[in-house]
Amino acid sequence: MKNFKSILTLGMLFVSTAGFAQFANNGGSHSSGGGSALIKDTKSYSRIYIGYNPTTISYDVKGVDNTTLNGFTFGYTKGISLSKKLPIFLELGARFNFGFKSENLSDEDDDDYYSTRLSYDYDDYYDEDEEETCKTTTASLVVPINVAYKLTFAGGDFSVSPFLGITLKGNILGKEKYEYGDEKETIDFFDKKDMEGKEYTWNRFQAGWQIGANLDYKALSLGFHYGSDFNEVAKKTNTKNWAINIGYKF
Repeated sequence: MKNFKSILTLGMLFVSTAGFAQFANNGGSHSSGGGSALIKDTKSYSRIYIGYNPTTISYDVKGVDNTTLNGFTFGYTKGISLSKKLPIFLELGARFNFGFKSENLSDEDDDDYYSTRLSYDYDDYYDEDEEETCKTTTASLVVPINVAYKLTFAGGDFSVSPFLGITLKGNILGKEKYEYGDEKETIDFFDKKDMEGKEYTWNRFQAGWQIGANLDYKALSLGFHYGSDFNEVAKKTNTKNWAINIGYKF
């Protein structure tokens, strides 16, 4: 329900922005010279990009803190014009997300933090006097499907394209590697045995939503997006991410 309300609010904001832009494009607001600050550009486009893409893994479990992974993303987007009269585009593409984090478990105040998070009793394996580290690595392939409205300013060199859409995500990699003294152990998020049950095992497929905008100046593109999942990656576990991208538009 919380996701639905957020998407509804963001959708209304997107529609309001597009409506205002269309009003301006139609000359609803004129300067004393009778001109408009916006021009219509309905030409299809392509974009390749790379960016910083942190991901937050959220746990709906009392006493368990969320964890945020650093990450990067790279991908391709194709903007297909949907109208000759309006600068509305269907954006299709794909991007690869990679997340990583290294933690010193010896610094954790709560001894039950990791056993609670993964339903796994690490106290049977770890010596409190040893330094314990955990390296988390994730990777996913995301297919975004967006509707974008392109605001092109007079001169045609600069444009802003807010977008709203859904995402189809395939989770490729998810693991934690623990090191304690000379011992090492790896937990695979997709392995039922490692996760001690199906309910805590990660799903390979997820659907979600995203909202963002791209700012283009000639061939240079700067973008931002934020999104989350419709379905949990595991029981009481969800992911959220945002990204800042730089790319080339052609």
